[in-house]
Amino acid sequence: MYVVSVINYKGGVGKTTMTANLGAELANRGMKVLLIDLDPQASLTFSFYEPDDWRDRLRDERTVKRWYDGLRGDTPAVTLGELVVSPGPANAQLKGAGRLDLIASHLQLVDIDLALARGVADGDEYDAELFRVRGSLDQGLHDPALDPYDLVLIDCPPNFNVVTQSAIIASDHL
Repeated sequence: MYVVSVINYKGGVGKTTMTANLGAELANRGMKVLLIDLDPQASLTFSFYEPDDWRDRLRDERTVKRWYDGLRGDTPAVTLGELVVSPGPANAQLKGAGRLDLIASHLQLVDIDLALARGVADGDEYDAELFRVRGSLDQGLHDPALDPYDLVLIDCPPNFNVVTQSAIIASDHL
């Protein structure tokens, strides 16, 4: 499984569009592709789900924010595999045996850095927690319970926060 993060520190340069279209085309060519939306603007998520559908079906239980909340102990921990959704209309368009799955974003994902800073004391304890969270996405993607994918594409926000750093650590390519 290859993990590729799409990163640029400037917004509006086509990161999300490239991630969605590359993922869809590779799935169309027969690959099993997982898209992960780490941008709190959730544009990749809203490329596949209407906002009302996201609010009703995904927002509370099926977003990457829930996974990060579980890492910090704010909610019960979940695996990344529990958050995977398959956008029906996108998969219905595929010609081959490929599949396109998504781990949706959340508009409050931006709060992860703030919550991490608030929830941990200064000094060595903060550094250890920061190190743990940075490496967690890599560990989560290599969980045997997660379906095997040929490729994981991660859409990153245009900044260098803890969430982006976790994507970089989990990636084979940037």
